[in-house]
Amino acid sequence: MLLILKSKFDLLKITAWFCVINFLLFFLLRIFLIGSYDADIGGVENNVAYSISKMLCGDALYENPESGSFDITQYTPLYYYVATGISQLFNLNPLNDLHAIYAVGRSLSLCFNLLSVVVLFLMLNRQFKINKQLAIIATCTYFIHLTRIHFAARPDALFALLFLLMLACFVFFFSAAQA
Repeated sequence: MLLILKSKFDLLKITAWFCVINFLLFFLLRIFLIGSYDADIGGVENNVAYSISKMLCGDALYENPESGSFDITQYTPLYYYVATGISQLFNLNPLNDLHAIYAVGRSLSLCFNLLSVVVLFLMLNRQFKINKQLAIIATCTYFIHLTRIHFAARPDALFALLFLLMLACFVFFFSAAQA
């Protein structure tokens, strides 16, 4: 009787499906948040939007600190260049399209988060040879537990992606060196 019940009730498969459903619901929430008019859904988006707007106007991202009054941009430039480039593709004007600049940044963060999920899944499944269902559970749990700074128009999602890519490279390098 227990063997029949076990074959019909696969806890790992049910958990994986539960995680996928939660992932999809959370993904829909994240899409909804992209268009939010809240100017700060995840920690100091304003300064990032300001720096992107400044670059869209043709000003430098980093100003000379010896010039007296200068703006401070606290993050590395890659995120700003990508966000500014996408904003330029859509011909966004910082005076008229500020909400769209926030949406571009939040969309970028979501894309970086989704790429992180893919990298994590591939690393778990291919490099560590973890069962696909467990890898799905782990990656869905990773996505669901991202903090609000990863939702926002901030470089944190890019940092998480680059960190996972670096980790995947190390794992690949060390596994290739052992073989």
